[in-house]
Amino acid sequence: MLAFGARTLLNSRLGAIGKVTDLTLDTARRRAQLKMMLRGEREAIDVADLRYDIQHADGSDWLTLVDAVTSREWLTAALKQFAVGQPFRLSPNGSRVLRLLT
Repeated sequence: MLAFGARTLLNSRLGAIGKVTDLTLDTARRRAQLKMMLRGEREAIDVADLRYDIQHADGSDWLTLVDAVTSREWLTAALKQFAVGQPFRLSPNGSRVLRLLT
């Protein structure tokens, strides 16, 4: 149920580039695995190991990607260059899902 809510939230944010078709969460270890169909790709992309951290600061919830490994070398490199280590403020809906996850 939690993975469904998180997948729905991700799809609402990532719809322009693709769709998350499968999501597995390990909230105790703060890890996720997902499968995603990107627009223009014929095969799904696997995000085999996504590690994250969650913080509450300045009255908002923040999600930071700690590390990411995908089935596409270029995507792993792009995530490490542009997303890993960057805090992302969660929307109110994202914060509600987050509270269910922690």
